[in-house]
Amino acid sequence: MEANYNMKNPAVRRIFKEYKELKASPSQDFLAFPFEEDIFMWHFAVKGPQDTPFAGGLYHGRIILPAEYPYKPPGLIFETKNGRFKTDLKICLSITDYHPESWQPSWGIRTLLTALISFFPVKDASSFGAILKSDETRRQLAKDSQKPFLKVKQINNLLNHPSNNYAKGIGLLYLRYVGKSDTLWDWFSPYFDSEDEVVLTSGPLSKSTTIGKLAESLLKENKYLNTNLPRIPVPIQRKYIKQLDDYERDKKNPKKSRKYEEDSDHGTSIETGINLGLSPVLNLNTIEDHNIKTRVILLVTQKKKTNTMILEG
Repeated sequence: MEANYNMKNPAVRRIFKEYKELKASPSQDFLAFPFEEDIFMWHFAVKGPQDTPFAGGLYHGRIILPAEYPYKPPGLIFETKNGRFKTDLKICLSITDYHPESWQPSWGIRTLLTALISFFPVKDASSFGAILKSDETRRQLAKDSQKPFLKVKQINNLLNHPSNNYAKGIGLLYLRYVGKSDTLWDWFSPYFDSEDEVVLTSGPLSKSTTIGKLAESLLKENKYLNTNLPRIPVPIQRKYIKQLDDYERDKKNPKKSRKYEEDSDHGTSIETGINLGLSPVLNLNTIEDHNIKTRVILLVTQKKKTNTMILEG
């Protein structure tokens, strides 16, 4: 990413410094990372503070950094309804661009988000972008923010992305985590023959595979690299392994191979009851790669445009 920017620019240097620091020492209360196409625009997701009506909530938004950063403060926009701040407009806090006189250049994105979380319990409806909702409403919004649903159309947009194999791989992982075990074959079987290469992690565990091999391995195993997968019941998993063996054998028979192609169809529904903290869909505590952590959070909280794909409702 650095190769696309002028590293002599002090704002660019500072932003990359903060990004590396956040990757090296992530917070348990929030996640943040820049858009790939514009490092002055960041995604964030914050946890609602404990012992408040926001507890258990996971709220996504954007940080807009000025060209003069860190000498001028950032703007903040929420995209998840929370009952404390309005969505889709800049909010007014002492740490945002509404109050440049309060901003300190020594502060950064970590300071910003830590302070933002502390503002959640404050009762204030006078500041621009602030709202007062009942505790009951806020608890319900916190619960709603945890729902890891993507519509079938959104899932198919991932699985059939025309140019981004990463999106396809994340789509398969998403299905593996939230789909009912006995529906996975219908979803995964159309991709067994895909030779599209994908790398879903970086660092020591990084390795390339194909979409087809990934689809097969997710049916046969209950672990992906470091990450524990929801267990497929033994009888169902044995059935899948036998079906995969039959599939590989029958591919050599042209008549049976054509029948697989005719019968192959995507699943049509997803059922899930997963509750999310800061570990949506994937078990983030067992994933080493920061990009997977942040992008999966966006996948299940944002449902709009991310820095890698478009999820259409």
